[in-house]
Amino acid sequence: MKSITMTRTLEGKAEANAGVKGDVNGNKKGGGTTTQVVTTTVPLDDKNLSKEESDRIKSQMFSGQGMNSAFNYLFTGSPVPTEDPGTDDPFGHYAFQHGQVSKQEYDGSSSSEEIGLDINLEVAGINGAYTTSETEKNLQKAEFLGAPTNGQRSFVPYSYCAN
Repeated sequence: MKSITMTRTLEGKAEANAGVKGDVNGNKKGGGTTTQVVTTTVPLDDKNLSKEESDRIKSQMFSGQGMNSAFNYLFTGSPVPTEDPGTDDPFGHYAFQHGQVSKQEYDGSSSSEEIGLDINLEVAGINGAYTTSETEKNLQKAEFLGAPTNGQRSFVPYSYCAN
């Protein structure tokens, strides 16, 4: 099966810092994290795509038609339109009809700690460092882009699919 798939991961972090300085140095960082993973697949197989549609999409992909080009859908904003752009935008119309999008949002915490020791004698020096880190993520929200209805698509919770 031919398809275009793109996964985008966005991560935000709030950090707290504390440090002790002297002959023995210690630094500790920690904070909450928020991660969003968006996966988009647009199947380009023959069962959904006529030769004419395929040719129009290829032409659009490589013509650089401004904001309506297929590459702009994939690399800016929403990769699959939530409103049908119509047949004047071949890739957008096809992606609206057949594209699949899933979104997962995670929150969690991360922490890291580094302890360093530096002893400097007249003839030689001794130094070393010890570092640890820990990350925990919990799924908070999971959605997929629902089927087209009256020229619109919207995200619905995964739980709708499980029932």
